[in-house]
Formats: sequence, structure tokens, C-alpha cells
Amino acid sequence: MNIGVDTLHLHCREWKVRASAQLEVQPAAFEVGTGKPTEERPDVELFNGVRGVKAWANRPLWNLTVRPFRGAVNAFISLSVPKVASGGRNNYAPATPEGTWAALGQVEAELFGAGFECDIQAATLSRVDVFRNVSTREPFEAYGQVFGLMNAKRMAAKQYGSTFLWANKQHALTTYNKREELEAAGLDVAGLPANPVRFEYRLLTGKKCEASIPFRTAGELVGGLDILGALYRKAWGEQAFRLEVADVEAYAKEQALSEMRFYRAQFGRMWVAKHLNALGALSIHRTIGAKRYGELVQEVESDSAVAASSERKARYAAAIVREGAAMLGTQRKARKGVTLGAMYRELRAAVIG
Repeated sequence: MNIGVDTLHLHCREWKVRASAQLEVQPAAFEVGTGKPTEERPDVELFNGVRGVKAWANRPLWNLTVRPFRGAVNAFISLSVPKVASGGRNNYAPATPEGTWAALGQVEAELFGAGFECDIQAATLSRVDVFRNVSTREPFEAYGQVFGLMNAKRMAAKQYGSTFLWANKQHALTTYNKREELEAAGLDVAGLPANPVRFEYRLLTGKKCEASIPFRTAGELVGGLDILGALYRKAWGEQAFRLEVADVEAYAKEQALSEMRFYRAQFGRMWVAKHLNALGALSIHRTIGAKRYGELVQEVESDSAVAASSERKARYAAAIVREGAAMLGTQRKARKGVTLGAMYRELRAAVIG
């Protein structure tokens, strides 16, 4: 399996809470003097005579919420299928149908142990995240300009650090540096490839799941992973990878011309040298960084009789790298010889192929 399901939100309509359940309850806020609720959400009977705004149980591999929904009290379960399948190690590898089935069974058993009884296979889908991991040739940052070309229809584009997101209230596409995300969460990254990039298609509501997927329940999902794979390819192909490679190359040429004209306007007859210097500075900035470059300059100059001179040279060299990289911006993210079109072609083949 190279395309799988990550986050699942499930809506349970039939369930039971035992008297010994390990659920926490949030009562409605009220004013002490009058005893009247101070929130718009009054308490209701959640289960077994227990009243409150909501009840919940959170565990490392799943979350359960019981709350009013459309005139009735319903239960909602959220989990990451690959995280459950990996025993909590991480959510990197897609789970097989057998692994997905076992993950659902494990969550149902743990819910039962917490005093909540349900048939998780009969729970309906209210969010489904379908994903594929891609091991890219270049570091994630090199593809920023490629992601900038993607303009999904009727979706707002946003960037958060190393995450690119195209979304509306119904569904979303997102890509991000998976190694960085796992490391930030303190999860295991052993055995991951050098440049693991995650591409996800997210169905964010029950209505969108119902409209897009020809099945409704978690149990049916296990036998429909191939259908979800086709849905994933269609979404990324039609929404994000609609451009032809020739169009991308033409765009890259225009970007390069615009950049070079900017340097000519800024520096006159010296523009070629300034542009080449900035390209070199940006390359250093994106490999070892300005600070490290300055340190290396000082190390090379360590034989100099005047220590202060080597320190000044180091500070000057680091400043030049920062200045050149800042002026050029993010126009040149790839290593020498790698074109924007080649990176676009690589991603398109890997994501929707």
C-alpha cells in the first residue's frame, strides 16, 4: 500500500456507556447566585442520567467526544490509522487493509475498556484524510516555487512554515516535510528516507465524505482503499497538477528574466556580477548557512597573525551571504542543473502516478 488513510473522524449513532466508564464530563457554566447557565449551550442528559455540555476520553491512540449534535446526543471518535497500526510509534507508513481492520478493532477494544461500547465498523465517516509519502530528490525547501504554482480551484492557498495548504470548508490538499513534523512531535523517524514529503487529500465533513465516497461506514472503508486511492489521484491531478510541464518551464523563464531585469535596473553595468554573487550567496545560505560560512572563513584565516582581522573577515563574509540571499529571495531554490519543470514533473509523477 502506497496510498492510505491517516486521520479518521467517525460518528457513532448507536453506543452505550457503562456505569464504570472512564469519561470526563464538562458541566454547563452557571452563575452561583441564580444558578442559571451563563453559556448559550445548556447542559443536557448525555448518558445514564449524567448531565453536561459534553463528555470525553482521550488516549494516546484515539479521542472520544460525546455531545449534542443536531438535536440528539452523539459520539465521535478520532484516530490516526497508521499511528494505531504502528503501536503509537508514528503515523508515517500507510496501513494495509488488514492493518486498518486491526487498528479499528484495537480502538474499539480500548474504548470498551474505558467503559464505552460501540460497533466501530458501523460508525459513519465524518472526516477522512488520504495520503501518500513521496521521497523527493531534493530537500523539501527546494520545491517551494513549484508549490507556489499550484492554484487549486475554489480553494484558498496558505503557507505555514514548511506546510502548504489549499483548502475550503469541505476539503483540503496539503503537503509538508514529514520528517520535520514527526521530529517536532517527538516521534520516531528511524528508517525514514532522506527527504520524506507527505501529500494529503482531506475530506473534512460528513457531507463531503458522503458526496465523494461510495460507502458510508468505517467497516466499508477497509474494503474501499483502492477507491480512496483513485479519489486521491483525481483530486491532486485536477486541483494541483493541472499545468503542463511546458507551461511550468515558460513560467520559470519569465521568473528568471524578471529577476535579471531587476538586477540590471538596480546595478546597471555591474548587474551580471551582482546577480552571480547573489546566486552564490543563496547557495551557501541554503546549504551551510551564513553563520557557518563565517565560522569557516575564520578557520581558514586562523593562520593570520592578526586575529581581529580574521574575525572581521568572518563577520563580513556572513553579512554578504545574508544580504545576497535576502535580495535574491526564494527565486532559486533548486541545486544547479535542476529546473523548475523537472521538479514539477518529478512531483506530479510521484503524487498521482
